[in-house]
This record gives sequence, structure tokens and C-alpha cells, in this order.
Amino acid sequence: GVPNQIWKADIGKVKQRHPIDPSIFVRLAGDVDHRTIGPLGVRWNHITYQSAELLAVDAHPKHRRGKGEHRGTKYRVVRDPNDLGRIWLEDPYAKRVIEVPACSADYSYANGLRLFQHRKIVEYWNTTHDREPESGEELLQCMEAYESALAEFHRVRRKHGTALKLARFFSKQAKRLQRGRVIEAVPVAPG
Repeated sequence: GVPNQIWKADIGKVKQRHPIDPSIFVRLAGDVDHRTIGPLGVRWNHITYQSAELLAVDAHPKHRRGKGEHRGTKYRVVRDPNDLGRIWLEDPYAKRVIEVPACSADYSYANGLRLFQHRKIVEYWNTTHDREPESGEELLQCMEAYESALAEFHRVRRKHGTALKLARFFSKQAKRLQRGRVIEAVPVAPG
């Protein structure tokens, strides 16, 4: 038959599809690495990710903890380069993928942060400090110092291109911080 007539006749019989989970694409095409599960969770580029579901992987008999020169079992982890607030860890024992958010100490820094921004902040940290950052709070303070250094750089140069890049950076940071605020819901009694 005519495709248009077939479409009109049968379109009403088609079942509605469930929406596709947007994290599937990120898990397939995101930034991939292999990491171990430590006592505090999974640490990746100075950000610690924790979840109660990691305990099931950590307690599995085939899981090996690293001791001294012996490395622990490494698991495939994926993160979204546009939001470092969570990673996905592949559990080979239960054949599932676990979403692991950044720990509460690092969440305000990592949530909504892009990988490119994180690398620049760590690069700035390395030029101003002689040790590794210990928490997201230190990186958050470094990010604020970096923003001030960029603003000072623009004040000295006064170029339009630099001003435009700086304005974009600040607007993205403001949106990221607004999205990253933790809101605690207070239960309301009925009636």
C-alpha cells in the first residue's frame, strides 16, 4: 500500500515507548577509566565518589583490596565530561551499572563542573601548591582564587575576547552553583 495510508491506519495501534534513559549515552561515550574501590570509595582526579551500593561490590569474594605493592581489583568507571558530580561503575559480579555520586565533601565542587574546568583548576592548584589537594573544599577555594586571577588578568589586559571568555566562565559557574545547592525537604504534616 501507500506508506502514508498505512501510517495513518496503524499509528493508533502503536504502543507508547518508554523514554530512553539519558545516562545510557553518557555510559557508552563518556570519559572511561579503570579504578579501584578504596576505603572511602572511588577516587578519580582528586574527587571521591561514594555510595552504599559499593559495599556489595567491595564485599564480593572475588574482589581484592590493594595492599602495599599489590593492586586491588579495578572496575570500569565512566563519567560525564559535562558533569563530574557522579560516575557509573560497572559491577561485573551482579552484571549491573551503579551510579555513584560524589561524596558530600566534594559534591558542592564537582556537581555540574565540566572536566575541562576541573583540569584547569587542578593545573592552577599545581602551580600554586606543592602538594595534592585533599578535598573538594580545597579545590573549591582554588577555583575561587583562579576566578580572581582570571579577573585580574583581564583587568590588566582589557581585551574584548578575554572579557567574553571570562563572562561565559562566570555565568556557567553561577548556573552550576545554583544547580548544585543542596535543598533539604522538610516533611509537612497532613491537615
